[in-house]
Amino acid sequence: MERLPLSSLPNEKKTTTSEPASRTTSGNVITRLLKNEILHLVVILNLTLVIFFSTPIFTPNSYYLGVDVLQRADNTLYGLPKPEKSNIGFIDPIRYFQPNLQYAMQRLTKGEIPLWNPYNGNGIPLLASIQVGVFSPFSLPVYLFGMKDGWLLSQYLKFLVIGLFTYGFLKALKINHWIAIACSIAFMYNGYMVIWHVGPHGGSLVTLPAGMFFVERAMQARSTRGQALHMAGLALALAVGIYAGHPETFFFATLVVSVYILFRVWIFSSEIKQRLILASKFALFGIVGLGLTSLQLLPFIEYLRVNIGVRARIDQQLFQIFMINSIFPKLHGYNDQSYSDGYGKMGTEIFLTHVGAAFVFLAIVGLFVLTKNKYFWFFGLVTLFFFGYVYNIFPINGWFRYLPFIESAVGQRASFVVSFGICCISAMVLNQLYQVRPSRRTLLWLIEGALFFLANALIGVALNFEQTKTDTKSKAFQDYVPAQTGYVIIVFGLIVVATLLITQPRRYWRVPGLILLVCSSFAQGGLYLRDINGTSDVKYAWPLTDGIKAVQTVAGDDNIAFYNGFYIVPQGNLFYDLHDLRFFDAMYIPNYLTLFNQLSNPADIINRPILRISPRNLKLFGVHYIVSHESLPNAITTSTKEPFPILRTPIAQTFTAGEANLKAIQLMTATYGRLTANTCNIEFKLSEASNPNVTLRSSTLPCTKMPEQGFFSIEFEPIADSKGKTYQINLVSPDSSTTNVVAAYLTIPTLKGSSLSLDGNPLKGALLFNPVYTEQVHIYTPVWQNSRFSIYRFEDAVPRYYSVGQTLKPKDEAELSDLVLNQNFDPAEAAVLSPESELTPISGTEYVPAKVLEERPEYKRMELTRQTPGFLATSLTNYPGWKVFVNGTEVPVVRTNYAFIGVPLPAGKLDIVIKYDPLSFKLGIAGTLISLILLIGLVASAGRSAGRSVGRSVGRVDWQESFKSFLKKRS
Repeated sequence: MERLPLSSLPNEKKTTTSEPASRTTSGNVITRLLKNEILHLVVILNLTLVIFFSTPIFTPNSYYLGVDVLQRADNTLYGLPKPEKSNIGFIDPIRYFQPNLQYAMQRLTKGEIPLWNPYNGNGIPLLASIQVGVFSPFSLPVYLFGMKDGWLLSQYLKFLVIGLFTYGFLKALKINHWIAIACSIAFMYNGYMVIWHVGPHGGSLVTLPAGMFFVERAMQARSTRGQALHMAGLALALAVGIYAGHPETFFFATLVVSVYILFRVWIFSSEIKQRLILASKFALFGIVGLGLTSLQLLPFIEYLRVNIGVRARIDQQLFQIFMINSIFPKLHGYNDQSYSDGYGKMGTEIFLTHVGAAFVFLAIVGLFVLTKNKYFWFFGLVTLFFFGYVYNIFPINGWFRYLPFIESAVGQRASFVVSFGICCISAMVLNQLYQVRPSRRTLLWLIEGALFFLANALIGVALNFEQTKTDTKSKAFQDYVPAQTGYVIIVFGLIVVATLLITQPRRYWRVPGLILLVCSSFAQGGLYLRDINGTSDVKYAWPLTDGIKAVQTVAGDDNIAFYNGFYIVPQGNLFYDLHDLRFFDAMYIPNYLTLFNQLSNPADIINRPILRISPRNLKLFGVHYIVSHESLPNAITTSTKEPFPILRTPIAQTFTAGEANLKAIQLMTATYGRLTANTCNIEFKLSEASNPNVTLRSSTLPCTKMPEQGFFSIEFEPIADSKGKTYQINLVSPDSSTTNVVAAYLTIPTLKGSSLSLDGNPLKGALLFNPVYTEQVHIYTPVWQNSRFSIYRFEDAVPRYYSVGQTLKPKDEAELSDLVLNQNFDPAEAAVLSPESELTPISGTEYVPAKVLEERPEYKRMELTRQTPGFLATSLTNYPGWKVFVNGTEVPVVRTNYAFIGVPLPAGKLDIVIKYDPLSFKLGIAGTLISLILLIGLVASAGRSAGRSVGRSVGRVDWQESFKSFLKKRS
């Protein structure tokens, strides 16, 4: 093969024409601009980004997020027309990321650090929940320009930064300018990024290309100062990854960068001492980089130590059967707008490793043209390892269980490493073909190999669908695959043509080939998956409707509870300053979660609607108002367990009525997602258990009227003398089938005083139902209502802070649980201490509510006067960092009523201050400041040796002495 020059454009000869000086100068400037590689890069990357974000940029009154998903929560609260389509696959930004960031922005603009969120549950840590990204540089556009425009700009910048650093890394590897642009675009729009850039994932992903860039440039530095600056860049790349907020993405990115450091240090020198010195330098800057994030990292580590959700996570890999989707990402029915249609309910995670068919092929070509390239073997082995981990091909996934905090990592979160490896190998293959003129035999082999690879890919498509075939997937195949395969074939052909063109010795062939390579690179990723995250009408973005205003006006600053599946999307209450009892699934403080599960549906970790209302529950959690779209019942019997189909075999259950005038049965049902397809009917009969053959009430109910999942009311004429009588419910669906059926939810074990049977045979379990009576319990008073929902006031509510005269001390956790969970326990009469408390129980009856003088998220000041010693009980979540001061003296905090905080009180007039002042944050600030000073010191010390040439002796620079000298001068 003939060796060709590295540069794609030969140097032009100087002009000898006698043009005027001004014109010549102007022409030289334009020529230099046209040849400026950085200008090429910036213009091309921004051009692709404008195309990628063209829908939200050029659509008036649009919001770049599936905010129409908000209407899925409960449209009766918002009162807006239902959107025609719903982007249900991307709900996390709506239910978690955006609301928390909105709240953080409100706090920061007031000059406050958002350590605590008092609006969800009974208070949860905010800064410690790292995914909020409070200090992420990619949150800055949101803080400056607001949620609508700032959010779009934030996503734009994530792509741009990743593209720039990927290009920089490839250029550091001596890859041709245009090839580096093409491959950086391919990685910019990899499947992982286009799906999850709306979360913190994209920000943490920056660590990989930026880290690789700074490592490579540090290894190539010719001076101590240059090396120190690039190592400092590595430290900042690590800091950005942590502050961005996605620990799993950061972990895998840092793991790859760390392995690359070892690889580069190993091939840099054969001397063990020099290798150790170099590795130590990188380790030092890496530690400093982590130290820069101490103010975020230490609270997060504290949160992990307390959090039980992390330990409950299960490792997840992609199905091997879906590997083909890394080439054809839309095979399972996602249309061009990515909204869920009749076929689009398959998880988008199946194509997370997508970078385009042509780049996968080029990476395979590396096995034949890069066998002597050490970098190829590095990226090849890393890609193969993570490919096996992501798709669970080898038992690799088990290896990660031995790493700290990663035993619970989701394997899908490592998919971007596969994409990065493919892009780097493809860049090296293209660069090799560009520099070395292949023979005709090699070109023929390249074409034949490409066709063979494409044919196998298409066969894989067919096999993929045969193994996952259902009616909807078959229809999706017919509707989408022919067009998609045609599209991919064209793009694949373009990149093959581009590859052949860049192997030509003539410039007029190679330049169009390079341009075609860049265009086809974007077409396979950014253009193909352009609208995978939806753009919605702005009217659906956190609307302030009459329903929301009513809840705001009535509830004010008091705690509210949404009942029985009626709710604002989790965390959405942060946009409306509503104290919602629910919390998102990331909140797993053990004692609080255990107690809350007694009130809500533990199976629904996302929405957690409350299902059981009782005075004891509402007092424990400090609830004052309840929002419901049905008449408020006395109590729900229990939580859901699993659906049980109502078929042609009769189901019967007995229960004892607790009140007179029984008028309805609320049954928890599910339709298996076939709301319109079900044509069956349910026959309901009610009789006394002592005489089941005599039907007291009956009705026939169409299955289409029942909700997908929720309580369905079966109403009838009231039974006046129902109190204390035992009744039997009978359900049967004579026209049902396995595909035309409704299910009733069951709970296990059987409820006391109740029995369940199927066709007369006893069953272990009970239907999830609730009896409704005409005379509702008087302590729930309706204070506002319209045709869609009502707001009830809990008349016996207790304030957030109050004092009681009696305390109970159990001997162990089991007795503690029995005391608190007993429905006869009244939190307004006594407080239950924790078994580990050293306080002596007191006995008294004085109940005194506290008068709140000042209340902020992390600071509460109140006063009260007691005639006798007592105990301050609160509804604040027990979490490390709370401090209580009584008349200026700090009092040890006691875990109270199982999951909250409290303190003993003396008699007299008391001034009480409660602060959330976590030690983890204070240590974090100190760690960040120390690390910043250390980073500046390391760079400054190395700067004094700026003129020193390091070359291959870079590992021998005595930084220890330099840094000692720096400290000595400062002292």
